Amino acid sequence: MNGICIYNAIAKADDGVIDRAYRSCRAEEVRKRKRKQGLIFAAAAAALCVTVAVCTAVTVGLYRDKEPAPGTQGAAPGVQDLSVYVQWEALTLDQTIDASSCIFYGKCVGKSSNSPLGTARLTFEIEKVYKGSYDPQVRVFGSLLSKPFVEGGEYLLFCGRDASVYSGEDSYGISRVICDTTDGLYHDGVTEMELSDLSSVCAYVEAYTAEHPSDNAVPISGDYCRSEDLKEIYDYASTVAVVKITGIRNDLGLFADDRTSYTFETKDVLKGTVKKEEWVVAFKDSMNVGEEYLLLMDKPDDTSVFFIMCSPKSVIPAASEDAEYIYSIK
Repeated sequence: MNGICIYNAIAKADDGVIDRAYRSCRAEEVRKRKRKQGLIFAAAAAALCVTVAVCTAVTVGLYRDKEPAPGTQGAAPGVQDLSVYVQWEALTLDQTIDASSCIFYGKCVGKSSNSPLGTARLTFEIEKVYKGSYDPQVRVFGSLLSKPFVEGGEYLLFCGRDASVYSGEDSYGISRVICDTTDGLYHDGVTEMELSDLSSVCAYVEAYTAEHPSDNAVPISGDYCRSEDLKEIYDYASTVAVVKITGIRNDLGLFADDRTSYTFETKDVLKGTVKKEEWVVAFKDSMNVGEEYLLLMDKPDDTSVFFIMCSPKSVIPAASEDAEYIYSIK
């Protein structure tokens, strides 16, 4: 699967930052567990697809998890120290083009932020597509507020497409941006840049993509089952289990207000496998501690210690007609 994974994201529209934080926390938990066993833990691989998630699939990406700074090991990541876990990997322009599933040129027509993550919610008028495809139905773009976005400005955007089962909204996550500024060409994270203005960069990208054609596939990081049909959701889910909710994890709750992390006791597994110490990220306030539910779930990747919802209809009361139907088709 091609494309830049783990995009600069917005909490409401894009799971990239949130899922990256979950994976970083998960990687730290795995490191601790393996240290106790006397094993060596390698650095966390380039994450996702959500995969945000999410989201979500693991692909070649511009982001890499890194070791926590001294004094922060064992602490749950917070907004103020998210950068401890995530850093840019500098790439050349050619590498950035190859790693991107979508490359657009467009004008910023809207910018806002309601996220504690320091990320922006942006809208663009896309004027040219150099790689991939642009879906005009997906109007939201996410990026760090530190990027030089101003309304009316024109930008070359290197991005990928994300989905969020929690918000139900698709978005594009911007992993690199190049633009003209009063101080010259802005190209943070793109190394060995010999071009001096945006028009020359656009011309280079157009020539490069013509010489190195791709299939223009645009994988959706963190995609999920969008059907309301229980049989289709069951078939899509990697794990289906009846659980009793035992508590709420608060360590990552501050990253989004559309989901809650729950611990659970497994009562029955209808599909897949569930390990003893796993937990689940579900829709906010969708379950009550002490009650039993049938959950249709996935994992962000093969080594994750937590589950995510695979559909908007993933949480079903254990004593319900829908649950009985799932029992009948297992």
